[in-house]
Amino acid sequence: MKILCCNQDWFVKEFREAGHEVFTVGLSAKAEVQAEAPLVHIDTIGRKVFPDGGPDAIVVYDNSAPIAFDGFAETSCPVLFFSVDAHHHYKLHAQISRVMDYVLVAQKDYIPFLSSEDSAPIEWMPLWASRMVEPSEDKQYGALFIGTLNRELNKARVEFFEQLAKRTEISFDSGRWWEKFPVSEIVINQSVRGDVNFRVFEAMVSGALLLTERTGNGLLEIFEEGKHLALYQRNDVADAASQIETLLAHPDRMHAIARAGREEILRAHLPIHRAKRILEILTSLKKRKSRRTPFLSWMSNVLSLMVRLRQMEPVLAKRALVHTLRSAEIAIERKERIDSESATELALACCELSRSDLGVSPLGILERVLVTQPELHIIRLVLVRSYLNNGMPEKARLVAEPLAESLGEEEVYRSAEELVGKLLATIDHYDPRLTK
Repeated sequence: MKILCCNQDWFVKEFREAGHEVFTVGLSAKAEVQAEAPLVHIDTIGRKVFPDGGPDAIVVYDNSAPIAFDGFAETSCPVLFFSVDAHHHYKLHAQISRVMDYVLVAQKDYIPFLSSEDSAPIEWMPLWASRMVEPSEDKQYGALFIGTLNRELNKARVEFFEQLAKRTEISFDSGRWWEKFPVSEIVINQSVRGDVNFRVFEAMVSGALLLTERTGNGLLEIFEEGKHLALYQRNDVADAASQIETLLAHPDRMHAIARAGREEILRAHLPIHRAKRILEILTSLKKRKSRRTPFLSWMSNVLSLMVRLRQMEPVLAKRALVHTLRSAEIAIERKERIDSESATELALACCELSRSDLGVSPLGILERVLVTQPELHIIRLVLVRSYLNNGMPEKARLVAEPLAESLGEEEVYRSAEELVGKLLATIDHYDPRLTK
């Protein structure tokens, strides 16, 4: 099987060892095929990498950002999407799941948020130990935390560890966990939003005892408290300190739990275990024929990419805006039903187009939508404002008329002005640093 992996190189080694032809593609330099810029069509990449007919399957790995390649709404190749950070981006991933042919979700509790009548089949697949690490007999740390301690990004985490350090001895570090975890008695973990993160599996494979917060997302479906790991109540400093001191005071029990945790990782949570399941799925994966709104759903992804790029790469943001509107136009031609969320996103894109220097008017798109779905008031209001901005007061009055009957014409105009301001502020106030 010919497999194209986007964004990450996860399981590539295991896929190749199983006899498959695999290439990685991404925007980063570590990708085997590096895309020069966002929004290259995935079929163009597929034909370049596999010139004898393209890939048999595409795997898109979540990199905590909108998907940077285009064409997933129209490619004929079956596509699997692996959602890792649904706890940060579940609204975006819900839209992406309507485009794809199969979806894996690392955070189990978020499956309902991604599921809909139009979503692809969804399966829970927990994270894994990202590399093999051997435990060390020579322990240098009692309790250790390795991770981001940035007050702007996660104030609660910083305050938790500041208070914990006052109650018990704990070391802090960042970066190369595979060097520090094996020489630690206890690795303490704290998630961002109750997610079962990579640190869970990395600590356990290293032979340290994992002390993590009690959470959902399937943690206690794959591990047993007191056997494979120890738990504390989230944000309960006293409980975490007590657990650390009790465990360190009983080294035999602490080491037994650490050994059992590592054994469980070796049994079921290595890359080979995840790779085998993914290959099982890909072997029989077919293109879904029942997708109802692939282009509207894809519009959400490209719009998110545009918003993300706007403050970092304005030229690329304009390109993403063009692709957003192209997806919208195809969706309209296909008569895809626009729900309230998609209507809001389309309205936002049209507002951005109105103030861009692309020389293109959003009037045509707005008019076509309103003809087929006159109940979409957000589209009606944006169209009213667009007509007024373009010196077409009579057209604005006619479009405002259904709302003016109950609100009054001036109130409709005021509401249209206020709405457009709010939509544009959504883009202007976006901060790419705070997406996680």
